[in-house]
Amino acid sequence: MSETLQNGVTENHKLDSFDYEKILLLREQLFDMVPAALEGYNRLLSLLPGDKFNQCEMNEEELATEFNKWLTIEKLDFIKSAQEFKPTVEYQLVASPNVSINRIDLHRVSQTFCLKHNLELRSDMADYSPNQLGGNDRNRINPKKIKLLLIPSNMTTKIEGDISDQKKALDRYQQEIPFLTLPSPLQFLAYLETLYTLESSTLMKKNSLIAAPHIDLPYANSGTMKKPHYTSAISFLEGDRLHQLQVPVNNNLYTKRLRIAIGDSLPL
Repeated sequence: MSETLQNGVTENHKLDSFDYEKILLLREQLFDMVPAALEGYNRLLSLLPGDKFNQCEMNEEELATEFNKWLTIEKLDFIKSAQEFKPTVEYQLVASPNVSINRIDLHRVSQTFCLKHNLELRSDMADYSPNQLGGNDRNRINPKKIKLLLIPSNMTTKIEGDISDQKKALDRYQQEIPFLTLPSPLQFLAYLETLYTLESSTLMKKNSLIAAPHIDLPYANSGTMKKPHYTSAISFLEGDRLHQLQVPVNNNLYTKRLRIAIGDSLPL
């Protein structure tokens, strides 16, 4: 156990001895995910154009070190509280390259991903910025190789209404807890690659729809200035198909799949 963690736990007066033990056990369970997260990271990295992204290579020790710095007391306490409220919620560690990627390269990576896993790609995502598609934190002072996420295994928050309602609710959550976030389109591919390391493609295809609504990204207007038609981005895997689409803002179907992840506090 790191000295920082131990000091942080013992100095937090909200934690009694029982909470202390639960958080230490939780931390150990999360660190057990490092090998699978690294495998998913390397699998995604192998799909990226080598001439642009070869500087992102890392080993298990480097990933564990970054995770140790990233996994704060506040994040551990949040997970503990979430699991006490909903015991079926589990979190999966996901590592993705901390890069920007343009729409063309993302499409090519997605095509390669689908060929690798015998999937059909349906892609019609708007032309978002490379930072938004990749999830790059734009930290030029102290850039890191990776972005880390802890993605819940199922829906963590029930929010009624359409995408605009969901977006407002997410904004409120992030004001209260700044490290809550949603996976970018590239990070969603890293998540899927991590899941593929844990179970076979056959098992993955039998699972229910795995979705990542990108409601934190700006709306896109697929209409005209006089008659706007605003849409929101979403990625999802359903059966043998990977979708990267725009859905109408008044859609209330895919938002019910919203799973708010634990990440960084830096806005895109």
